[in-house]
Amino acid sequence: MRNLISGLILSLVLAAGLAAQDKMPMLKSVDKDEALRGDTVTATGSNLGKSVVAGIYLTKGGEDLELKVSEQTDTSIRFQVAPNTKFARWSLMLLTAGASPTYIEQPVKLSVVEKLTPKEEPAPAPPAEAPAEPSAPAPAPQP
Repeated sequence: MRNLISGLILSLVLAAGLAAQDKMPMLKSVDKDEALRGDTVTATGSNLGKSVVAGIYLTKGGEDLELKVSEQTDTSIRFQVAPNTKFARWSLMLLTAGASPTYIEQPVKLSVVEKLTPKEEPAPAPPAEAPAEPSAPAPAPQP
């Protein structure tokens, strides 16, 4: 009987842990690799709603900058890069909501730059060759 109760308690604890893991916020990408100061950027991922995520930050070597959020859904957060942000490659970090807020650095980067890197235009495709016209039969040799 004692083993049954211990097993039941262990099962409940594991189930609670898995349920909490399902609510873990995760960023997967940003809509641009580079941003200018003042640009609006959209980060996408899962579990990003206001009940799960209380804030989003740029972080680099112990320097954290809170970002101004303009729109937030369960799958995206739209934010603005502050006008005084240093030019650098930053990681994104989320602050969880709830009784025990936690900072979670994300595997997503954003470069704040003075000037955007020009995108290379793809080389134009070579023109398609016209189908060869059938050649006229060679004249028969004259005797």
